[in-house]
Amino acid sequence: MKVIAINGSPRANGNTNTALRTMTDELERQGIETETIQIGNQNIRGCIGCGHCFKSEGNKCVFADDLVNETAQKMRDADGFILGCPTYYAGIPGTMKSFLDRVFYSSTRYFRLKVATSCATVRRAGGVDVIHQLNNYLN
Repeated sequence: MKVIAINGSPRANGNTNTALRTMTDELERQGIETETIQIGNQNIRGCIGCGHCFKSEGNKCVFADDLVNETAQKMRDADGFILGCPTYYAGIPGTMKSFLDRVFYSSTRYFRLKVATSCATVRRAGGVDVIHQLNNYLN
């Protein structure tokens, strides 16, 4: 069994990483393999709605110069995944939104019946909004 954790924070060793590490450490204690993928500090373009991912072999995005296609395949192959990100002005960071839009547009059908959860780090307010945004991708 394998779970992929997606870190949407631009800070690779920040609070979101700490929260994800707490979850992945427990999963590993239970004998579940985990992999954390840092996407928050990557240059990821937004989805342009061209439909290429529906027509291409393997449902690959037309933008092949970032880690979206590779990570989408890892998420398809995994048994579950965790989406984690910080709260920026009561929303998810732009890079995380671009990543999730492209991954879920091309791969939603592969994620049916997979176990998934979300995690938000927050300083003052807006955490519930972030969890809601992340969970919308999972529904």
